[in-house]
Amino acid sequence: MGGMKLRSGSKEKTSPPMSRAIMTIESSSVKSLAYVGD
Repeated sequence: MGGMKLRSGSKEKTSPPMSRAIMTIESSSVKSLAYVGD
């Protein structure tokens, strides 16, 4: 996921919608990981 974060960082200025989508996906995975950790 680290590589994707860097990519979204550079694309953030040019395409904010793409960033939002990636952030949403990251939030989902974080929640999933949290459930798995629980």
